[in-house]
Amino acid sequence: MSDRRTPDATLISALRILARDIQSGDGCANACLLEVATRLEELVEERRSISTLLQKVESLEAENKRLREERRWVPVGERLPAVQGDDVLTARGPWEDGGYSITRGWWNGECWMSYEWDRDMPPVAFWQPLPPGPEGDA
Repeated sequence: MSDRRTPDATLISALRILARDIQSGDGCANACLLEVATRLEELVEERRSISTLLQKVESLEAENKRLREERRWVPVGERLPAVQGDDVLTARGPWEDGGYSITRGWWNGECWMSYEWDRDMPPVAFWQPLPPGPEGDA
């Protein structure tokens, strides 16, 4: 048996021809064939719409993955900022309660610097690039 399938448009056309040409006494067979052709057309269009939506979902999932990776908290043991001196968010800690202090700072190539320096602060454990600024007027 062949794996080739008759194209949807050909099937719909054949059903419409049969609906027009078939000889049934009460016209029921004609009406049923015409309805089948119409429903098949609707299903084909729904399948196209679903396919388009699935492509959009895949695209959005890929963009979401990219953004999560771009904006995740990076452990300092994994890597440091590629550009020295660029402002980043830093997470110092953990504190005794398990929390972190989030501050704005930068890596100067030798150590972390901060605008909110406090000698009692724990060392930087994580960092992430600053998010983009707001767009438009306030």
